[in-house]
Amino acid sequence: MLDIRLIVIDFDGTLMGSGNEFHLYNTFRDKIQEFQMTKNAAWAVCTGRSRESFRHVFESMRLIGIVPNYLIIRHAYIYSLTRFGYMPHFTWNLRTRHLLWMERLRVCNVLEECCDMAAGSASRGGCIRRTKNWARMRFDSEETTASVANMVREKIKPYRNLRMLKFVREIDIRLVPFTKGLAVSELARHIGIGKENVLTIGDGHNDISMFDANVASYTGCPVNAEPEVMEIVFERRGHIAKSRFLTGVVEILDAHTTGTVCSDLPDGWKKPELRENPSSNHIHHGRHESHVVRNITCLVATLYVVLMVFASFKMIPHLSGPIMMPIRLLVKLLVKITAK
Repeated sequence: MLDIRLIVIDFDGTLMGSGNEFHLYNTFRDKIQEFQMTKNAAWAVCTGRSRESFRHVFESMRLIGIVPNYLIIRHAYIYSLTRFGYMPHFTWNLRTRHLLWMERLRVCNVLEECCDMAAGSASRGGCIRRTKNWARMRFDSEETTASVANMVREKIKPYRNLRMLKFVREIDIRLVPFTKGLAVSELARHIGIGKENVLTIGDGHNDISMFDANVASYTGCPVNAEPEVMEIVFERRGHIAKSRFLTGVVEILDAHTTGTVCSDLPDGWKKPELRENPSSNHIHHGRHESHVVRNITCLVATLYVVLMVFASFKMIPHLSGPIMMPIRLLVKLLVKITAK
């Protein structure tokens, strides 16, 4: 067994999946207890949920004795298990808040600079969607996309919390949620465990910071992990499970126990730059159309309410009858229903 003394596992999509995995709870508990007894290891759950939300969903595991030593909530804030339940470490968390603020301050203008650089480098194309944590760029050719991607890659290289995803004709630049990695490092530092003794397991983009070489020496992900997560675990020579959710977590723990870690990428996996952006159509068509429909619906409803108010005060006498007719019909229908 490798010298693993701290295990940190993501919650939604990793420890807790969409399927019924109650039959694995005892197995998972035994695996964790084996690490605890042989290596005096601690384990933690790292989640974006609040403490109350986590406690509600985790209850089924707690009832059979699956209880983490530490809980990291909202991706960043550390709680320890005590006889009174999970209690926050105020001094640890105050330091985390300070570090988060400093890091966000450093990168706040980089996305805007990347968008300006893309607009100045491409005659056709540029930023098509922008938020404070994310920018999407689209270009007219693969060659232009590749050229801009190289410039952006150099621009964001000093910022480990910015990540670029290159697709065929699109580039996504996003502020990778780095709070999990920061929280894991802080937890390990406070309990006296080095990164060479830390195993992190996750499935989503917000878990990527936990796989940083400065955070953990051992990594793993279930087969339902995002392609970018699998790529990082592959590069770190971590274990890519062949199973999903908790089944995959048990497989990862087994692999690190028996020394059978396997970093093979699953069949059908493609590098992001060889794929069309999977969320592009949804964002630019489905989401846009839903916003348009919602806005039109709200506008029509607002206009009708205004007209109804004018009609009720006889301010538009020629239109009062047609405007109030739906209301009268609705009142008659309700009277008939209640009369029955």
